[in-house]
Amino acid sequence: MLAICEDSYFLLVLAIEKVEAALAFAMAGDTTRAEYLAQSLNKLFPLDTQLQSLWLPAIEAQLALDKKNPASALTTLRDASAI
Repeated sequence: MLAICEDSYFLLVLAIEKVEAALAFAMAGDTTRAEYLAQSLNKLFPLDTQLQSLWLPAIEAQLALDKKNPASALTTLRDASAI
């Protein structure tokens, strides 16, 4: 049982680090790295409510701002807030 808890804790820490890195890369304008991390998080944690409804939309909105598309950023955040 302890091994399962340790594995779960490791996955949680890994996910948090990836989320923070993806958002940081997006805010720094490194869209390639941010998109890669966001896609991998989406594949690894498709059922994670907080990731899907909060973090990924925030990353996607920042990426849209990086691409000079504020309307898309607002739409992404508005859609996420409706969940």
